[in-house]
Amino acid sequence: MSAAKHSAEKVQFYLSEKDKADLKIKLYSDGMTQSGFFAGVAKAYLSGDHVFYDWFARFRNQESDLGGKRKKAIVEKEEENARQTMKKFGFDQEEIESIFDLIEKEYSEL
Repeated sequence: MSAAKHSAEKVQFYLSEKDKADLKIKLYSDGMTQSGFFAGVAKAYLSGDHVFYDWFARFRNQESDLGGKRKKAIVEKEEENARQTMKKFGFDQEEIESIFDLIEKEYSEL
């Protein structure tokens, strides 16, 4: 096992029996495990993947308890400001991935 596997933490949540079964079937047909799927979702969320965030912003507006329209508007404005700042300095998601690819190529022993 790699060091990353040893330091991994278990995350649990609840789904209805039907949703759990449907999820397992759909993931199986897509060739994915539940842990791989949710690890990918967490990585997309934490890395600020813009495609994921497009979906997440819609989902959050429907499901989140941010405290009303005013607070939601503030969060959306802050996120837009962050995107613009990253763009201003040339750090979009593809650029960041490219930097990490270069680092990995240069220092593959790490």
